[in-house]
Amino acid sequence: MKNETIPETKPTEATQRVRRAFSRAADRYEGSGQMQEYAAARLAELFRRSLGGKKPRRVLEIGAGSGFLTRRLCPEVFPGGVYTANDLTESFAHRYRSWGCAPLVGDVLQVALPQGQDAVVSSSCFQWIADLSGLFRRLAACLTEGGVLCFSTFGPEHFLQVKSLTGVGLEYPSPERIAGELLGAGFEVGESLREKDLLRFDTAWEMLRYFSATGVNGIARPAGGLWTPGRLQDFERRYRQRYTASPGEPLPLTVDYLWFSARKKC
Repeated sequence: MKNETIPETKPTEATQRVRRAFSRAADRYEGSGQMQEYAAARLAELFRRSLGGKKPRRVLEIGAGSGFLTRRLCPEVFPGGVYTANDLTESFAHRYRSWGCAPLVGDVLQVALPQGQDAVVSSSCFQWIADLSGLFRRLAACLTEGGVLCFSTFGPEHFLQVKSLTGVGLEYPSPERIAGELLGAGFEVGESLREKDLLRFDTAWEMLRYFSATGVNGIARPAGGLWTPGRLQDFERRYRQRYTASPGEPLPLTVDYLWFSARKKC
């Protein structure tokens, strides 16, 4: 498959909301991102397996955020190579530079991506991008033939309790859909992994504070748009009624991890 130019798209209002949310949460994100830290650690292991002992000279990371994955992989780029760290906001650009990375600020569907990449990686980011087909085609276009794509995202059961009670949440794609979109964009799927876990919170307020600290508070807004004391109390009452066995039991929240490795067809 030859490299092709994929037309850029204009940033959507959804993208702008994500940018604002993560900009506001930048200072608090790292201390509250245990879920993202775990996803990045597993992804780094998958990436190393996918390389088969080779050292990439040009790596592009999409949605680098506070650097959970970046700080693991940047030192592994072959000496003299370039590790480009992309993020929606400039909040962490100084950090990327201090690690020897080249910052690239902007929406992955809009910003001009560096070409001739040996690998593209991304951790806990692609769930925010509705157009997976367009995303994967853009990434294929910037990869060399045989180049590696490794990423983590979340599956359809992610945060299911909150979505079932509020009616608000992201549409997390199934592993089958993701694999199909990869194939359609010219990739061969290597490994695909799935793991489910539970986060536990003593109160609904604690859960909402976690969402706010990690920049995802927008997915847990009630139908009325804002949390009032009455709405929060009603939310916790219904949450306990449906998902706990006793009044003092912590509130469970499902995490549905997905990891994929793929290679651009030659």
